[in-house]
Amino acid sequence: MSYRVTNSMMQNVFLGDVYTNLQRLLDQQRQISTGKKYSSPSDNPVDVVRQISLETTLRENTQYQRNMEDGLTWLSNTETALNQMTDVTQRIRELVIAAGNGSYDADTNMTAIAQEIEELKEELRNTANYSVEGRYLLAGLATSSAPFVVGSDGKITYVGNEGNVQFEMEQGVMGDVSLNGRQLFPVDYEAYSVTSVEVPMDFTWEGRNEIIQITVGDRSVKVRIPEKEWTDTDDSTATSDLADYNGFRDADEVGSYTLDEIAAIFNSSLEMGDAGRLVTVEVIKDTAAGTQRLQISSHTGEAVSLTTWQETDLSSFNQSLTGAAVDDSVPFSAAADGELTLTVGGEASVVAISAGDSLEVVAEKINGIDGLSAKIDGAGTVEARLVVTAEGADDTFTLTAEGSGLDLFGLTADEPTVSSTTVDQIADLSHIDLLSRLGMETSLHSVEFASGGSVVTSPSATDAVHWYIGSGSDKAELLINSGDSLSLEELAARIKGVAGEWLDVVVQTDEGDPLSVEGGDSEGATQRLVIRAKDGGAVTILDLAPDSASPNSTLAQSMGLSTAVYATTGGTFPAGTGLDSRMPGYMTVTVGEKDYSVSLFPEDIVTNGQIDAAKVAEQIQEQVGKGSDGQYLVQYQETSAGLAFYTSTGEPLRFVDESFGDPAFGDYSAGIAQALGISAGISTTVDETLAVSAGGSGTIRIESSGRSIDIPLAEGDTLKDIAERIKQYAGTWLDVAYIDRDLDTSGDASLTLAAKDGSALVIYDNDAATVDVGGISTNAAEAFGISTVVRGPDLSTTVGISTNYTMTFDVAGYEHTVDLRQLDLSGDGNLDADELKKLPDLINARFQGQDIRASVSDDGRLVLSSPKGYNFTVSCKATGLEFDPAANGKSPDVSAQAGNSPYGQTVTTRSGSDQTTTDFFGLLDQIADAMRNEDREGLSDTLLGQVDDFLDNLLRCRTQVGALTRRYETSQARLVANYTSTESLYSKISDTDLAEASINFMMAQAVYQASLAVIARIVQPTLVDFLS
Repeated sequence: MSYRVTNSMMQNVFLGDVYTNLQRLLDQQRQISTGKKYSSPSDNPVDVVRQISLETTLRENTQYQRNMEDGLTWLSNTETALNQMTDVTQRIRELVIAAGNGSYDADTNMTAIAQEIEELKEELRNTANYSVEGRYLLAGLATSSAPFVVGSDGKITYVGNEGNVQFEMEQGVMGDVSLNGRQLFPVDYEAYSVTSVEVPMDFTWEGRNEIIQITVGDRSVKVRIPEKEWTDTDDSTATSDLADYNGFRDADEVGSYTLDEIAAIFNSSLEMGDAGRLVTVEVIKDTAAGTQRLQISSHTGEAVSLTTWQETDLSSFNQSLTGAAVDDSVPFSAAADGELTLTVGGEASVVAISAGDSLEVVAEKINGIDGLSAKIDGAGTVEARLVVTAEGADDTFTLTAEGSGLDLFGLTADEPTVSSTTVDQIADLSHIDLLSRLGMETSLHSVEFASGGSVVTSPSATDAVHWYIGSGSDKAELLINSGDSLSLEELAARIKGVAGEWLDVVVQTDEGDPLSVEGGDSEGATQRLVIRAKDGGAVTILDLAPDSASPNSTLAQSMGLSTAVYATTGGTFPAGTGLDSRMPGYMTVTVGEKDYSVSLFPEDIVTNGQIDAAKVAEQIQEQVGKGSDGQYLVQYQETSAGLAFYTSTGEPLRFVDESFGDPAFGDYSAGIAQALGISAGISTTVDETLAVSAGGSGTIRIESSGRSIDIPLAEGDTLKDIAERIKQYAGTWLDVAYIDRDLDTSGDASLTLAAKDGSALVIYDNDAATVDVGGISTNAAEAFGISTVVRGPDLSTTVGISTNYTMTFDVAGYEHTVDLRQLDLSGDGNLDADELKKLPDLINARFQGQDIRASVSDDGRLVLSSPKGYNFTVSCKATGLEFDPAANGKSPDVSAQAGNSPYGQTVTTRSGSDQTTTDFFGLLDQIADAMRNEDREGLSDTLLGQVDDFLDNLLRCRTQVGALTRRYETSQARLVANYTSTESLYSKISDTDLAEASINFMMAQAVYQASLAVIARIVQPTLVDFLS
């Protein structure tokens, strides 16, 4: 079959060719104008994909180069800062070397060198705050703020974070371009200090002479804290003259130190070594809270050990003469006339004795002589004696007797004259211990025991002394389960025998009062034990087999030597409607000055429905963690009764229950510490429906060592109401936990209270509201079980002291009796309200060590408390001032809430200083302190090495910066080369070859023009075309 080719068919074919040639021409024109081969993926999918990939590679390469350039800028500036820091540190090192080896002569002011250290520290801080374009190089990721700031306490603090600025240097490769402040200034330097509990701004100390030994590393000095301004002089306000030269401290005779004055004594002490060369002693004040704290800090990064010793080199009392014993039980009367000639300061005075004169009459006649005072020792007994005392501290006198006067002083006609003699003061134990009062003592002091008495009584297999004793790597176990009773000296020998050479065990003796004249003032001879590690390390002592029914088994606790908190399994985890059974209970564990929050889930700590002490201990160790020595901060030892918690560092250990995390139960605590018996402070459990009586109102006062708050009570208030009100009023200085273990039913509820600073609490009815307890109207604090005081009778009444006139206190193992007759200003055998106002001052003067303090409540009652938290008893049978359970419906004993310890609440005995860590800025503070106090040995032996450690770390950081710089420079060069080669490949794939494109364009143009000519001939043929 044949086909006919028509004109239209030819036109279509040729038009298609024209369009194709035009497209080819336009494409070549586009390539020449744009320089690119392809305008869309469809032009060449394979090459376009490669082109896009190479474009991405080139853009990334460009960004990576920019990142590296920025990073190198960071590192370059960091290197500049590090170089400046190195120069500053080298200068610091030079000063430490020169000051430590004595290069500076005696005329060089070490304080000025210390000032230069301070200036260099500030220069170092400014350099550490180096910034570029408003970004701080050493702030970690917090680059918008200066990382090292000066706090309100004057200390430099790092407020940056521990991240590092990173840039993406290659695909998937992140690179550090900065160091953070903690890399340069790591918290690697140990700092040791002992900080007191809080005390009020008006705190004073009236204690007797004591010596405080300070040990830092292997160096030791002693500081004498003398009794201030005590002179046993005439109290002109007392007509009975019982306070005159009685050998006791009375209200108008004692002086006191402020905390600032005490710090000044430490800092200026040179008598037994320069304390300033070992430690810095300062008073830290919180004016907003109205409190202050004493802090003793080592400035060489070594542990601080503080030990109190009694003063043995004491001055004497005024000179005196003691007469012969006579029978005054009848009473005594002179059998005949006689006389006494007393010569004071060269002036003789004669006292005539008439037949029938009593001892009182003779004493009154002697009292008429200027410069002399007479009293009767043992008045009314078969061994009464006249005691004559010189009123002047340096006065001496002689006595010559005649007639019946010879018998009064045991003289004879052949030897009728006798001279006064000195009476030495006795080394005291009961009225010292400033550091114990402040919670700063690191040696272990026992309570006192009557001299010569038994401390261990009839030990046996069922009532044995079984102690664990440890210090660092040294450990010993004491077991006394047979044999005779032991005195304190014998117990000390046993302890030395098992411990060996690493433990100091010392028996201190208080021989009692040297005088007891004309009255009932008395204090017996006592002893106590002092235990400390010879190297100054912390000591741990605990009972391994405690049984409250066996006194020997809890001896470490009852002596006040135990450093542990004892736990027993018991108590249930709270439950009730709406309380999630999976919700944890919270506890704060405090080690020294640091708090750790511990979360305790029921499934982790409950065994057979009971809170398991061992499981709680495991959780505490895991969550609190380890110290710088790699040991758990909180240690525990299994005992026959449960567990004993302690710290190997000797820092105080506290456990406090916290509230549930669910706001609906924010008023409640799981009470885990309370259930185990380890919660700090006061703990009480009462019927939750117990309430303040109808019509009742009043206040409960809660005092720590430094703070006080009055909690108002109203009719119907329950324990829960009181707990909520305490939280509301006290704020943050008091830990409060309310526990109800069954929220759905009525039953018992518990409350725990503890001072955050670790001091003992004093709680009492200040204006007593009443609670009906079993039909007996009881003061609220006592009824709710939180009172820690003996609340005495109303002091607005008259007290009869003609027959019974003594008040006796038993505290911390010693007994002190006060003769109340010295308050009888009128001498009528009664104390009226005005006279009774002086009773608290008298009691406080007697207890200079503040084992007991006396005050008056708002409702006029005498309140006796122990700022140290001791249990104590008081007895008095003076009419109207009786402390008798039958008379006032309560026991005079402070409730013992701390097991078998001498304390009425859970307190922890410290045996070591508080450990913290600091950075180089903190180290510079120590160096400055060491220089100011000329501690050349500490500078050269300890601090210089720590400066070298910082320099080594600084060099490591510089090496790291140099390595990063070299790495990034090398990578940058590689990226540049890579960019060049990639760009070349990209150009080959995507860019037009202009020479080739020009030829192709001309060829395409020629073809196109030819195709136009052909199509023109077909579309519009000419006459010639037809003729041909």
